[in-house]
Amino acid sequence: PVLAVGPKYIVEAINSGSEVYTKDGGLERSYTDLETFFNPIISSLPAWSANGFVFDPRILFSPEHQRYVLLGLAADDINLTSYVFIAVSATDNPLGNWYQYYYSDWVHPANWIDYSGLGADSWGLYFTGQSFPWAGGFTSSLIFSIPATIFSGGSGVGFYFFDLRWNETGNPLVFDIQPAIPHSIAGGEETFFVNTFTSSGNKACIWQLTGPRDSAPILVRNSATVQAYAEPGLASQPGAVADDIEMFYAGVQNAAYSQRKVYFALNDFVAADTSGFYVSKVDVDTRVENRNITYATGGTDYYYPNVSLCGNSLDPEVGVAMSWSSNTQYASGAIKYYQDFTVDSSG
Repeated sequence: PVLAVGPKYIVEAINSGSEVYTKDGGLERSYTDLETFFNPIISSLPAWSANGFVFDPRILFSPEHQRYVLLGLAADDINLTSYVFIAVSATDNPLGNWYQYYYSDWVHPANWIDYSGLGADSWGLYFTGQSFPWAGGFTSSLIFSIPATIFSGGSGVGFYFFDLRWNETGNPLVFDIQPAIPHSIAGGEETFFVNTFTSSGNKACIWQLTGPRDSAPILVRNSATVQAYAEPGLASQPGAVADDIEMFYAGVQNAAYSQRKVYFALNDFVAADTSGFYVSKVDVDTRVENRNITYATGGTDYYYPNVSLCGNSLDPEVGVAMSWSSNTQYASGAIKYYQDFTVDSSG
């Protein structure tokens, strides 16, 4: 599940639908599937078959604009069409009206989009995706930049980056770039994005976006050296080896920003039946990793770590939510909380 928390309501989405709760747990809007929620868009599309579906939602609440944003990826493998659906609540009440928009990979219209990211700040709304040919393979990572007028029902017209590449030897293609969610506002109207290699490495690419979000904004990339990370491979759980969980992915799941630093969590392979994670804190100006903390316990696998910031924006507290399992523990959820990330190595 993914959650967005506003002043009064919590919106929860899973791979097929969403619900709205009050903060004391009361159910305010019962389960609504994503196809029903996005029907105003779907009914306006030039081609959409009964086989079309919406999946992999992302959701956030923007404190700067006091609005909820819900993203859904859409695919129709009969018409071979793909879209990114975006809905923005008209107020801070998710039970009211929503503005709805759709986007596609205009450069590669025969492709479909997966692995999305979603972010927002004072200057705009951003989402990322990866473009795949329907016949198989991978084409490009994408960044969509939309000005802040979308939060008040504006046109939704923005700017589009594609064919993103590392500034490393050979300029390899980027995969799964993620917006850094702001915990404090960046100076100079900057927005940051992060990506890492998907299998293993010791590099992160920090992307900086400046300028008007709808008319040729400037995107600058810089590599940062970080602690080595590696895919956890098979994550253990009770039962036969065939029941183990395939976790062949070490890429960054999400990122956060505060006070000229980006934070993100990565997997750290330790040994057979043991995979941990660490939180990296990288200075966006020097691209130097200021701090990382590795956490692992013998015989336990932690995977899909996601980082979140809270508390004092000058030196925020750090939380990590993840999945975990072992030979005696079925896959479940875990949260690791560092009250003082500058000195606390245990949490």
